[in-house]
Amino acid sequence: MKKFLLSLVAGIAVALTPAVNATETISFSYNANNDEPTYEGIQGITDYDIAILIRDTNLAGSKIKGFKVPVNFTAADVKSMSGWLSVTLRLDADGNNNPGICTQAASIADGFLSVTFDEPYEITKTGVYVGYSFSLNSTSISDPLSCTPISNTNAFYIHSANTAYAKWTNVARDLGMNVPMVVYIEGDFPALSVNCTMPAESNAALGDENFGIRLTIINNGANPVTSVGYTTTTTGDKSVSTVTEVNPPLEYYNGTATVNLALPEITSSGSYNLNVNVTTINGTTLATPFNLSGTLNVASHVVTRRPLVEEYTGLWCGWCPRGYVAMEDMSAAYGHEFVGLAYHNGDEMATV
Repeated sequence: MKKFLLSLVAGIAVALTPAVNATETISFSYNANNDEPTYEGIQGITDYDIAILIRDTNLAGSKIKGFKVPVNFTAADVKSMSGWLSVTLRLDADGNNNPGICTQAASIADGFLSVTFDEPYEITKTGVYVGYSFSLNSTSISDPLSCTPISNTNAFYIHSANTAYAKWTNVARDLGMNVPMVVYIEGDFPALSVNCTMPAESNAALGDENFGIRLTIINNGANPVTSVGYTTTTTGDKSVSTVTEVNPPLEYYNGTATVNLALPEITSSGSYNLNVNVTTINGTTLATPFNLSGTLNVASHVVTRRPLVEEYTGLWCGWCPRGYVAMEDMSAAYGHEFVGLAYHNGDEMATV
């Protein structure tokens, strides 16, 4: 039976499973929160090889059955398309992609390029590359690559001959993008399972909403997670029970949501022990509830440290409106969490 092992720095983590593991199929994706894709491409290029790397020791021994990835073209738009698996990313003597495990014909339906492998592949501890390749009929589709915001640096590898990517290149960090591929993996997974984490120690002031403590919920099961029920107890045996709805639901394995931790009423400063007893997932009661613990230090007030952002400008400066726009954007994004100053020189508002 597979065991899920977790490590967490400066926090507490537990794995919660209401039932015995069984053979299940999970949906693995680096687009774990199901963001809508955007589309990118290289002008004038029709041939692409795209891959992600799955390297998760928790998945070792499980088997990849297939995958799907959103596309903005149809089967009529391509000359060829395939899905493949490889231990390494490699090219043959002519510079063409050369998968080392298997290659399978792909199909397109309902906006997804899909592949089902004839033989499921067992994932090893060293990991496996899961990829797809296609050749478009023309350059009329200039942005055929689906992308979502980066969540993992192993989630976007590209090869395309006669471009800057004539060799396999990891572009996840440079582009800030991931490939929103969904990989179907069969293994010894629980139908419902989550990991929950909370800070080991938190500092807050009286009057802070929820004292700023957040509970992180991570889906480690085969089914979507829609709610988690728990009871929070503080020093003095004050407690509150709640069911936190997860919206949108965590559809994929490793999907993550962060919510405010419900707390009993705290009306005075001091140090409080926190115990969180997690009891349900999607309304299903855990056979054995799991506990999280931490410390909350409450002060009468906490000094807020705000960064000072300084701009040197003048009405005569043609480039300086960029600085003004940046200040406005920061004000919209961060409000009172920063202090902005503009120093004028050589105009009626001169301060320096």
